[in-house]
Amino acid sequence: MKHKIKTIATTAAFAAALTLGAQSASALTLAPYAPSCSVDQFTINGNNSEDCAGAFEGNDSNQDLSGLFGGTDWTELVKVDIEGGETSNTQNGTTLTLTAGTTFTWEITDWMGYNPVMAIVKAGSFFTAYLIDTDLGTDGAGNTFSIFVGNQDDPKNPEISHLTMYGSPSVIPLPAAGWLLLMGIGGLGVASRRRRKAQHN
Repeated sequence: MKHKIKTIATTAAFAAALTLGAQSASALTLAPYAPSCSVDQFTINGNNSEDCAGAFEGNDSNQDLSGLFGGTDWTELVKVDIEGGETSNTQNGTTLTLTAGTTFTWEITDWMGYNPVMAIVKAGSFFTAYLIDTDLGTDGAGNTFSIFVGNQDDPKNPEISHLTMYGSPSVIPLPAAGWLLLMGIGGLGVASRRRRKAQHN
């Protein structure tokens, strides 16, 4: 019985450590008076993004994005800088095409094996992050409705200035709660097997 309790306690502690590691937050600053993002503000093949974060102050290009969606090593796959005059860009063997505006469409040629991917929508002095499932397709749409410019009394949505796609091998699409469930089921299986073995001896 002591061994069973010790096994369950060890499993629970390990699962808690995994959960805390997956939920570590980055040191990004939330934008003042901006509304929270919504998963329907960035879509892939008509499907909502899996998760979103922000809007954040500044530019994603010079920020530490660690911790967003559990990723610790986000790598820029491709970026289109509308503000710099681009509508399409090829980088790292993939091409991203983007239309301008407060609502926009996008298309990418190759996800380079990454799934999921983080899309960063930059507009004005702020950006919003979206987690997308690349199995759903290679094109989509979005908007800048979670980003405001101006003041709190007269907010305006700016047009998109750039869209950047990031990949991270450390992001596992299974939610932390899924890991906890798997760990718990595994722990119960081990305990059950040991109980049966002890009864037969």
